[in-house]
Amino acid sequence: MDKVLNYQASLFGNFTDIKPSTENVKKLLNDFSNFFPSSVTMASIDVFSNKLKYDNRLQLVSNDHKFLITFLVERIDINYSPIAKSNSSLEKIKDTIIDIISSLSNVYADTMGYRLSTSCKLLSPPISESELSEYITKYSNPLQFYNSIESINEWGQRYNSQYNETVHSKEELTNHIISIDKIMNKNQFSLTIDINTVPVNQIMKFNFSDLKEFSILSSKKIVEYINIFENNGNNN
Repeated sequence: MDKVLNYQASLFGNFTDIKPSTENVKKLLNDFSNFFPSSVTMASIDVFSNKLKYDNRLQLVSNDHKFLITFLVERIDINYSPIAKSNSSLEKIKDTIIDIISSLSNVYADTMGYRLSTSCKLLSPPISESELSEYITKYSNPLQFYNSIESINEWGQRYNSQYNETVHSKEELTNHIISIDKIMNKNQFSLTIDINTVPVNQIMKFNFSDLKEFSILSSKKIVEYINIFENNGNNN
């Protein structure tokens, strides 16, 4: 693949108390000296008054502006920012995400959540018209609506299979979602891979240590799916 556009690991739960307070910032900066604190304003609709309400949430930004840690009300995201103009390798990005999760585990050892997710989005290098046609034919079965592949400007496919994964002896059903999209007016694809525990689970049973293990396991599957895509659907 040509470039990593986004890489993210997330713990879902209730994190209302992790706000941009002096106490929380001091607690975090002991382990995140190469990050600086900021806040992000989130808007939501109050179901009782039907009015917009705003909440300031804590965010840590790495000194090189490549990584964000965002403490939202219902999820904590560790994110390789898509706005970062970097050609960092997938392996290096993944390792940094894992290190960040380890540090969060030190700070918030008792913090629990109910769902885990690891995802990434990549950009393929430019390919020839014949290769573009081959990919679209491979993943369109059959090609519908149009007389020829050459007439397609936008195109995408989405797949999801479910597998049982074991994270620290906890067996959980997971989604393996793969989305392939043609970049408009270009002979390139974006490939999005999202591996997550199914949302039906609402039991607070996962901590940051579990997210670390899940992200390590998921990264191996992500590499496997990338290899399949780069080999045009072949498993070797």
